[in-house]
Amino acid sequence: MLALPAEPRRLPQRHLRPRKRLRTRRLRPRPQSPSRLTTTARLTALPAGQGPVPPPIRRSVSQPALLFVCLGNICRSPLAEAAFRRRAAEAGLACTADSAGTGNWHVGSPPDPRAVAEAARHGIDITPYRGRQVAKADFTRFTHILALDTQNLADLTRLTPPGATASLALLLDHVPGRYGQPVADPYWGEAEDFMRTWEEVDEAARALVTLLKR
Repeated sequence: MLALPAEPRRLPQRHLRPRKRLRTRRLRPRPQSPSRLTTTARLTALPAGQGPVPPPIRRSVSQPALLFVCLGNICRSPLAEAAFRRRAAEAGLACTADSAGTGNWHVGSPPDPRAVAEAARHGIDITPYRGRQVAKADFTRFTHILALDTQNLADLTRLTPPGATASLALLLDHVPGRYGQPVADPYWGEAEDFMRTWEEVDEAARALVTLLKR
């Protein structure tokens, strides 16, 4: 006679435990500081005339102090400083102006000869200017730090120390229809490119003086 297989042993009901459901936790995004959120919005590339209006420039209790920043401080930012000084003097605006670079390649060097020639075309002598690199003290010494393009604005944001009081923005953010746009870099170009750069920084200088005089 063939033996029948034994039935599988069944555990008593009290030994069977329902499987626990895994509980998942929702990860909350780490909050960003207001200054970084503001800078992120400014870095968004936007077509001319579109996007949010940049925070208005308000006259501080102290004298306004503006720092113009490009990469090497030999082309765009010296021209921006010169243009702003000219427009501020014409408007009778008491202020401080300077320029610097995020890089250190041209520290102690005079401006590019083509920048010198373009400034001279407008009756301005920038030969005494000397290149320097942005320092931590600049973030409290100046009321406004204006970058000439988005990469320099990103670098300035990264370099911002705790306790900084200066506002950061693109230079052309304050020109109607130019929000989010960089000032053309003429370094690899010709004299005509420096003429275009002067037109852009001079337009920005006039806009800044108007805003600071309000």
